[in-house]
Amino acid sequence: ENVDTDYICIDVYPLQRIPDPACPERFPAYYVNTEYDGYCTNLEILADACRKSGREFWCAMQACSWAKNVRVPETYEIDWQFYTLMSFGVTHFEYYVFAHRARHMGCMLDEHGDPTTLYWEAKDLAPVLAAELL
Repeated sequence: ENVDTDYICIDVYPLQRIPDPACPERFPAYYVNTEYDGYCTNLEILADACRKSGREFWCAMQACSWAKNVRVPETYEIDWQFYTLMSFGVTHFEYYVFAHRARHMGCMLDEHGDPTTLYWEAKDLAPVLAAELL
């Protein structure tokens, strides 16, 4: 069934880490940072669907970790996600997860509701990012 909406919103989490193939016998494993293999391909599929249907493209950006193979983003990776998503036509951005949530690490607000380092760094970046959308 088709649903008539003004937008399509997805969440795609590109920032991962994998056991270092150079040290396969190491336990616990050494990890190397990587990005989700189909990240840009999936964004292009959704971007095409939005263009063809005349809908806005919305996306939730990764702002924390919830599993050992998913890493907490650095500030430059928030920036990288924003510009990558914008290049595919995303017009509305959200963070997954902004405030602390059970079994999530590195959120912008900690378990007491206090801002983390990532919050302050992303806050400084927000006006710059918003200006890009105007």
